[in-house]
Amino acid sequence: ELLLVLDEKDVFAPVHRAVGMLKGLGVVTPGTPDLPRIAAGASYKADTQKALDSAHSSLRLGGAAPSLVIAAYTCTHDKNKVFEGLRKLCPDVPVVGVSSCRGVVANGRWYSSSKSRALGLLAIS
Repeated sequence: ELLLVLDEKDVFAPVHRAVGMLKGLGVVTPGTPDLPRIAAGASYKADTQKALDSAHSSLRLGGAAPSLVIAAYTCTHDKNKVFEGLRKLCPDVPVVGVSSCRGVVANGRWYSSSKSRALGLLAIS
């Protein structure tokens, strides 16, 4: 949900509805910059770089460049390799890393394997 302050009243609304409300008020126009976009991708691949490539290729930001990437990965992936790989894929983008014990969730799906190999990316434009 998004908090809007309209005529000194707080209004909570789902983002899609809030954007419509703002358009109706003339606050959001065709020239208004896009709202942030969020995309997620994940992979079961054991090789860290292949997992990064797979998860990264699933990210859909509508052509926008990410301004932040959050990487979640199981302990079967070396954190240094995760960050080195992300530097190649997303140079100059801040990265936050978090480790996971058994898997990751992306796009409403649980990514895990019998060997607890999973890596997920969340990108925000």
